[in-house]
Amino acid sequence: MNSSTQKWVNALSKINQLTQDGVLQWSIQDPPSHMREGTDNKVDLVYLAVFKDTRLRLYESRYLAHDDYDSTYWAKRPVLEIIDDRGRALWTFPGARGIYDLFEAVQYQTAGVNQLLNRFLEDEQPSN
Repeated sequence: MNSSTQKWVNALSKINQLTQDGVLQWSIQDPPSHMREGTDNKVDLVYLAVFKDTRLRLYESRYLAHDDYDSTYWAKRPVLEIIDDRGRALWTFPGARGIYDLFEAVQYQTAGVNQLLNRFLEDEQPSN
């Protein structure tokens, strides 16, 4: 793996770790109109975070794909971008496995899964 690729892998790993540790907090928003209109891609929602004055946007893009047997199906891929204060994409991270892992961590965080599990466990009555 070359040093540039390793740098991206390390950066994505760090963003993921900060997310899992709760240091980097993500919020949910509806996708901007340019992501919903005039495109064959589908984006249901976007996640936003700010890290050291840099705005990040993460979303899952669903698109029509074709296989070798002329079948059409919906494929999906997560996309991580640096955006400006008006929501315009300034740069898109190269595709890497780490973005899939980050997407799962952000979904987990914003859905409040950890808090829900803790509430379930708090309500358990000790058996004697």
